[in-house]
Amino acid sequence: MARLHAHDSSSVELDLEVPFDQGRVDLDLWFFVPSQLGIDEPDFDREAFYRDRTAYVRFEPPRRELADAASLLEPIRALTARLGHAHATPDEEACAERTLRLFGACVREQLRIRRRRVERAPGEAERDAMIVALVADAEATLTAWRALRAQMPLPSARWATVLAAIDDFVSLQCVEVWFRLHEAHPHPGFAEAIRRETEERVAHGEHGPLNAEDDADNERFVTELNRLKKYVLSALHLRFVSTRVTDAAQDLAFGLAAAAAMTVAVVLQLVAVWTVGMPGPQEGASVAVFISFAVVSYILKDRLKDRLKAWFARRLPRWLYDRRVELRAEDGSAVYGHAEETVRVMHLGAVPPEVAALRAEAEHPVELVVRAADDVVHYRRGLALRTGVRDQCPEAEGVEQILRFNLSAWLRRMDDPTRVLYQLDDDGNARRIQGPKTYTIPVVVAIRRPTGTEVHRQTLVLARDGLVRVETVGGRRRG
Repeated sequence: MARLHAHDSSSVELDLEVPFDQGRVDLDLWFFVPSQLGIDEPDFDREAFYRDRTAYVRFEPPRRELADAASLLEPIRALTARLGHAHATPDEEACAERTLRLFGACVREQLRIRRRRVERAPGEAERDAMIVALVADAEATLTAWRALRAQMPLPSARWATVLAAIDDFVSLQCVEVWFRLHEAHPHPGFAEAIRRETEERVAHGEHGPLNAEDDADNERFVTELNRLKKYVLSALHLRFVSTRVTDAAQDLAFGLAAAAAMTVAVVLQLVAVWTVGMPGPQEGASVAVFISFAVVSYILKDRLKDRLKAWFARRLPRWLYDRRVELRAEDGSAVYGHAEETVRVMHLGAVPPEVAALRAEAEHPVELVVRAADDVVHYRRGLALRTGVRDQCPEAEGVEQILRFNLSAWLRRMDDPTRVLYQLDDDGNARRIQGPKTYTIPVVVAIRRPTGTEVHRQTLVLARDGLVRVETVGGRRRG
């Protein structure tokens, strides 16, 4: 089940998987924003919302278990056989390089899965067993990879650098997971594995132990780590390219608004001519009436055009999406699908009954009364894949869409993060204490797939300093 989770102190993130066999997934988010934050329709900036929303999409990493090193390395063995002849073509080299990067991405994903399993272990005995197995499987994968790497041909001068980059990335992913788990769940197996792998890294000319006092070296290490991550994971990345489908519809609607307003102005001018006639210079009263008609028609035209444009701007997102973007390969060559999105502000009375009921769950009755004037930001997005996308990455099962929402615009309107409270101490004297001041934003998330719909509610707890936590309240699923 896809849920919002904290990304950093000012943004939340939602990861949404779209399997190839489902083709399309639609998402609706309703943010119930307290009225004191001033997110009302006259002040709501749709373009600013989109600037604060970041969307990424990528193929899901291949699902090959870390415990099965032979399965993980099978694609690399196959490409080793293909590259064995003397003259590999550039296309063959590019395909082989992507296979290696997919191997690195797969190892990273499997390490993250195993780490979550260790963190969720029901007891210490189960966790110890998982830790021992994780260290053994990761080291076996590293050993098998390095043995295979030593046998691989070098079809070009840069190939040795490619292999070194993959080795460095996979090694660092193992060490990082071991460190993170060792920090939370100290275990001698982690410490021994880290020492062994660090020695192996130094022997291969890779970065060795870090020194907390050497800021310059640590900065270089972080830069190299980020570059390696981008290089490896870009094998999975897709990108969105904007189209102007909805912009053209909006231009047409605004043109109709201007035409309707101009028609009213022309009609009023004709009424003036028919009623008063065309006054001469000496006909002061007739000139005044004619000018009055002209001024009133201009005012009505101006106001009517603005009102009609606002009316179309509010209703177009219901008929059409604000934006439509194409899902393309990283190089922009192939179109794999498209995404559509829109956002608008509504009042509580316009919220669907099921959403309103879920928003009210677990709320104190007084809270519902006090927050009856909440503004609701409704964001919806659909992602549709074309048939045949699987052929572009046959190792994957689907794509993963990552949506990140920056909340800084809402945080700016909040009061100080603490408020002075009082209590009596043991001697009966008044004593000050600091009470955290937070704002809650209930969020209802609806995800519609061909297999059914899941709806759940979460609560963003915010303070002036940033996101405090994300709470999950309840949910339901419809087939």
